[in-house]
Amino acid sequence: MTTAVQDAMADLQKPGTSVELSGPDGEGFRLEDPLKVCERLCEVAERVDPNTEPWPTDGDGDPIEYVKASVAAEIGQALTEDIVRLSHLRIFDIHYLFRHKETWESKGRTVYGQMKRPAGLLKSYAGCDFIVLLNWPVWQAMTPMQRVALVYHELRHGDVEGKVRGHDFEGFFDELALFGTDTYRDWNHLAKAVGQGADVRHQYSLDLSVLDRPAEASDEPEPDPDPEPFPDKEAA
Repeated sequence: MTTAVQDAMADLQKPGTSVELSGPDGEGFRLEDPLKVCERLCEVAERVDPNTEPWPTDGDGDPIEYVKASVAAEIGQALTEDIVRLSHLRIFDIHYLFRHKETWESKGRTVYGQMKRPAGLLKSYAGCDFIVLLNWPVWQAMTPMQRVALVYHELRHGDVEGKVRGHDFEGFFDELALFGTDTYRDWNHLAKAVGQGADVRHQYSLDLSVLDRPAEASDEPEPDPDPEPFPDKEAA
């Protein structure tokens, strides 16, 4: 990360500020206060996507599964152009699609969205660096800020090398700070758990000597960690 970007990130900790930077090609671009960017994009998120009204159907009259998400693409472009933590994605070609599927789940939970890195045959046809898939029924039920937050979340999966990175948790730390813990129910649970964790640490602090005792041997084998379903390929 360049010194200019580091300085910009420090400056943008102050609400209402913005900075001017120059890209590798000498082209100038503006980086703004992230929350102000997201609030501004709520107006875009309220729009009806022209590709979804009506939802296209196949020859049998059944809804097709994937449709271009032009509203989400406009949100994503603005986020990468104006927010420091996403500015590295400006050099990548990112396609956005809504997915219309009756049930889209992973590990028993509804998938809101997913970032994929096309490879092989898919990359030949897609012709892009990343594909952001968004759950259409979920998108319809979201508030404008939740829609902006979802696009932001998926973009946070893209790293500077054009690969897909995993979660810090079921979200990102700066995402919590930006949108607040009331944006999604899971985040609210996380905030409560962190608060409860502080109480537990206080209780443990009454007797820290247990940490210095040798652990007792166990005959039970160590459990295997959960495998990554799509390592370095995609993330939700």
